[in-house]
Amino acid sequence: MHNLTLCHLYFHLRDGATNRREKQHNSPLSSLTKIPYFPRKRAKAMKTTVLLLLFPALLAAQNGLEGLWEGTITEGDLTRKDGYRFELYLTVEDGVIEGVSTIYISQDSIIKQKLRGKMYQDRSIGLREVDEGQYEDAADRTDRPASDFFRKYQFIFDRGLYESKLNGFWQEITPTPFSVERKLGRFFLVRRSSKA
Repeated sequence: MHNLTLCHLYFHLRDGATNRREKQHNSPLSSLTKIPYFPRKRAKAMKTTVLLLLFPALLAAQNGLEGLWEGTITEGDLTRKDGYRFELYLTVEDGVIEGVSTIYISQDSIIKQKLRGKMYQDRSIGLREVDEGQYEDAADRTDRPASDFFRKYQFIFDRGLYESKLNGFWQEITPTPFSVERKLGRFFLVRRSSKA
């Protein structure tokens, strides 16, 4: 008799739990709380699709750099915003950014340099000067190689709806980076025209 009672109790509890589960799954709110299940192949396919959709955006960001940028470049004090007139013309080809920088010291003194570099994943850009011709006089005066006077530019591409900006820093590339004679500064540029 005792065994019969335990069996009845077991089946009664089991049937009651099943009925409660069915009532929960049939409620209108149960479909809102379900978490979708993605098998591995489906998740991998979605990840690949997202990457393929984002790749053109990175290329478009690089292409958005192309054209003429104008503003000012400072030397020395990194808190200053007033300085020399500065132009930067950039082109992008096969992931390589090339350009020409022009610094107007005065009407008679203009520094023009070729630049080359790339954009990194965080949308920061690094360019460095590649033409020694502009610094031959300074190299002769100081008995240092012209490459000691090369500058590198590090900046962020701030793409805006109404106005895009390039703001960053420049510094001379020297074998003694902590020398007090090393020149450095900032620059602030706004797009003037896109590449035609």
